[in-house]
This record gives sequence, structure tokens and C-alpha cells, in this order.
Amino acid sequence: SIHIEVITLYCSAEGEWIETEIGETTTLSCVSDDYEGQRTRECSYVDGAAAWGPSISTCVPKAPVISYPEPSYTFTKYDPISEVIPTTQYIIDSFSITPSLPLGLSFSTTTGRITGTPIDLSPATEYTIIASNSAHSVSTTITITVSEVSCPSDTLPTLFVRSAPQTEMYQCFSLVSTNLET
Repeated sequence: SIHIEVITLYCSAEGEWIETEIGETTTLSCVSDDYEGQRTRECSYVDGAAAWGPSISTCVPKAPVISYPEPSYTFTKYDPISEVIPTTQYIIDSFSITPSLPLGLSFSTTTGRITGTPIDLSPATEYTIIASNSAHSVSTTITITVSEVSCPSDTLPTLFVRSAPQTEMYQCFSLVSTNLET
């Protein structure tokens, strides 16, 4: 009589890879939620034993998400702005903006933040901000206007210049004189 015994060979569990039968492939998610794709590893029969093949990854960074608190901003010439900070999600390697911001405003290519003191007037202009990583680039737009100093009708703007650091700012002063009595 012939006796046939079938032995199923398995690759042993290894780290996060579970025990897997020869000829089967195990699939795992990417290491971080910032990535999309999967990792696979095949269990093969090599030299009379079960052996794991290399891990193959299709994981790439997810598309960045970027937004700014407001769709448009109006700044005043010579008035320092409150820092404009985007909300972001997932991996972002760099930011860019087009066209260039008005003179005096700065854009961080590492954080996407806008800072500074505008020194030139600028009509409402749409700016495209691009957030990029190694797999994706996404964009959003904001509108920025830089307007002239606006003072109430009974006041006059007066320019002050400080030498260290070199900054300019306007303040509105009343045209009405006051008499102080003792």
C-alpha cells in the first residue's frame, strides 16, 4: 500500500508578518496613516524550506490637504499683519505661491505661513498656494488686497519711521485740539 502524507509548509511569523502558507502572499497596510497603498510579502519554497521573499511596498504619501482660515484678506499698507497660518494634513515637503506677494509680505516655503508688513498698495489679487510631497501636489487659492491707510474724517494719518529695525507705520491723529485746564 502506498501512503501519501501531505505536509503544508509555512513561513513563520516574523515581526508584523503573520504565519503564511507557501505560495500565499500576505498584505499589510502602510506603516503610517500619512501613506496610502500597501505592503506585500510572499512565502515561497526555497531549497526545501519555506522562506519569506522581500517586502514590496506601493506606499506613497497621501495627497496633502491645505486650507487657510479665510478665502480673502485685506491688509493695510504699513500695518503689520497677524500671521496667516494654514491648516494642513498629511506629509508636505514644500509650499509655493504664485504670483509673488506684495512687497513687505513673506511666504514660508516650509510652513505655508504668510507674515510681514505690506509696504505697497495692491488690488485684490488671487494667489495660488501649492503644497507638495513626493507623490502629490495640491493647490488652494486666497485673495489678498493691500489698501491705503484709512483714517476717520476728523483725523490725519501721520507716518512714523523707526530706524532699528527699519519700519514704517501710520497712526491717525485728531484735527481737534484740546485745551487742558488746571
